Amino acid sequence: KDVKNVEEIDSVYTKELEICKRVGKEVCIDVSQCQLNKKDLTILLHQISKLMNTTVLSIHSHSFTPQGDTIMAIIADSHIAIHTWPEYKYVAIDIFSCKQNIPDNIFSYISNFFETEDITYHTLFRKVHFNNDK
Repeated sequence: KDVKNVEEIDSVYTKELEICKRVGKEVCIDVSQCQLNKKDLTILLHQISKLMNTTVLSIHSHSFTPQGDTIMAIIADSHIAIHTWPEYKYVAIDIFSCKQNIPDNIFSYISNFFETEDITYHTLFRKVHFNNDK
């Protein structure tokens, strides 16, 4: 399945190389036209963490009235959050990893899990900026 990377932001490879350090990678995923009927989002969290080769430390969730869920896993590397809007057949997923170990096969797994090919994402590299007035 063809997954589109909407935007990749990484100024570490620019002239800022000597004044910043990359400390994490965040991937924001938009899943549209997806099947949400009785999907077990806990399974999805565990599978994403397995694909990242990390450990789930805890899971917290909340169901909204009349519909929608948020479920979040604290992982050894940072966190995974899933937010659903069943009325729009839409899911937003945020994955943050300090080890930056978010493999590309996560996107096809998510696409298959929600039975849709309408998935886009963008990647952010979190970095610490240092004062270059040394």
